[in-house]
Amino acid sequence: MAADQVLSIFQRCVVPRLESQELKGVLQSLQPQGLGDAEIDELIKPFKGSDGMVHVEDFVRWIYSTPTLPSVMSRPPLAIHDMGTAPRVERGFGWLRKANGKTDRERRREISALTRQVVEHQAYQLGSTVIRLSHVEEMLQGTCLLFPGSPGWSEIPFGGTQIFSTELLVEEGTVLEVAVQEAQRGAHTVAVNAASAYHAGGGFLTGGRHALEEAMCVQSSLYESLEKGIALAEAAQVKAPSWVRPAKRRDGQEWVAHLPDDGVLLSPKVEVFRQGTNEGYTFRDQVTLLSAVVSVAMPNRNEKMNDSPVDAHPEPEGYRQQLDRKWLAVLKAAACNPEVTSLVVPDAGCGVFYNSPDEVGASFGRALRDFRGRFRRVIIAFPGGKAGIAFAAAAEEAFA
Repeated sequence: MAADQVLSIFQRCVVPRLESQELKGVLQSLQPQGLGDAEIDELIKPFKGSDGMVHVEDFVRWIYSTPTLPSVMSRPPLAIHDMGTAPRVERGFGWLRKANGKTDRERRREISALTRQVVEHQAYQLGSTVIRLSHVEEMLQGTCLLFPGSPGWSEIPFGGTQIFSTELLVEEGTVLEVAVQEAQRGAHTVAVNAASAYHAGGGFLTGGRHALEEAMCVQSSLYESLEKGIALAEAAQVKAPSWVRPAKRRDGQEWVAHLPDDGVLLSPKVEVFRQGTNEGYTFRDQVTLLSAVVSVAMPNRNEKMNDSPVDAHPEPEGYRQQLDRKWLAVLKAAACNPEVTSLVVPDAGCGVFYNSPDEVGASFGRALRDFRGRFRRVIIAFPGGKAGIAFAAAAEEAFA
């Protein structure tokens, strides 16, 4: 629609008597997705005069002079009340990780839903301050699976290019906490997500107890990328390993894997906007951009897991190679962006999946040797516990 046609329509509109459907039709001619009444009100607000009328000419000139319509034309910022902090139970937030009653699950689902709403709106409001998420579309467009034979795999250098003198460090804290600190000091940072291969986001949607992956999804825009990964895995015909047991789920259906056994999901430009579990997921007053999150599913050796088969290779050498392939994929994905200088890694798979932290840590250290010099800082982050200590010690020994 030409500008003069739009102008003629708007000139007949007085705001108190504005037909929203008519205005919506005009705006839909400029942008494919429809706008609701609240979005329209937000859009025209800056152009209202003191008499309540829209300054039509300024408004139309503004639209037609803007190559890409601003984010205000998508949805208004989501108002966050009480900083979005989760309810305290017995004066704390431990219930997010431990409690599993019906009310607990409902509350966790509400927490997850709020994060998804913010990502959908791409903005939230704390008091009078609007904080925007500026990279959601870039994240989704750049989300990809990386595994041997996938597009781009062979173009990623195998190993380091001796850009830096790589430091292997150990810090106490969750992966996301440490990654945010790295990014805030100016480092281009990649964080590794210890993911579930068969249940994208873990219990993020269902209200399950929060471990690292669920927390990462609550705190950031990551889940939308994981959800896209489900479709990518289906298109790539990703299958569970042939040796999984039980061979089928309890309902008789085949296991559906969302992550390749020898690969990862790369989610670029993930934005972090909520604090961690210990802070009740309080909303931050600024967004921190990570260069990427790399999601890898470590083998499962725990027969009691309901949503995952035992998919660790049954032979010791096969299991060792399985671990090595996974860490190789992690490091190649992290290295594919030449700007990245910092990598933050958890003691992945050393909790409920029952992997030996000595074996997994040694495998990571071996893989990192081939990338020596590619990253300035590689940080093993864990919030405490013997498994994290053993993982870090094994990684340091193998890397040295």
